Amino acid sequence: MENNVTVEKTPEQIQEEMAQTRESLTGKVAALENQVVDTVQTAADTLTGTVESVRSLLSTAPGAVSETMKQAAGAVGEKMKQVFDISGHVRAHPWTSVGASAMLGCLTGWLLSRDRSREAYVAPAVSPQAYAPPPAPSQPGVFDEMMSMIGRKLREVAENAIDAASTAVNQNVREEVPKLVDAAAQRLTPGAA
Repeated sequence: MENNVTVEKTPEQIQEEMAQTRESLTGKVAALENQVVDTVQTAADTLTGTVESVRSLLSTAPGAVSETMKQAAGAVGEKMKQVFDISGHVRAHPWTSVGASAMLGCLTGWLLSRDRSREAYVAPAVSPQAYAPPPAPSQPGVFDEMMSMIGRKLREVAENAIDAASTAVNQNVREEVPKLVDAAAQRLTPGAA
């Protein structure tokens, strides 16, 4: 048989235990209340800071984007000036420029003289005794074939120049615009290094 001895507490002891429990619970509830208040205050401060950062970003973003777009347009414009700077290309490649100019001069002269000779041709007055039938139309000669080849080559050179200019502009836009956007983003975000 077991010895079950229960000690009964007096009403004063029970009241004292209840008072101790009440004090303990009051302290724990106060500590929990302080912790909740601190957490709410920290969350409110963080939210306020975030809202201020977003407001600041929204107020400065249009100006920064505008400035970035101006810089991008300036960079593209500068690159276009470099691509189509004829005098700069002549200074950089003088002999190529002289050769191209001479060739274009010859081609232009040949084309102009060829058109004039067809329009200005007037048949000489022929006496009936010395009449000869008009000569048969001549077949294109070596010079005509060479000029035709030169014309095709000049067209190819022009196409290549346009392709190179387009490629240079596209490359400049692909490389420079993201750099400008990144720079603007760094200026817009406070505390970013």
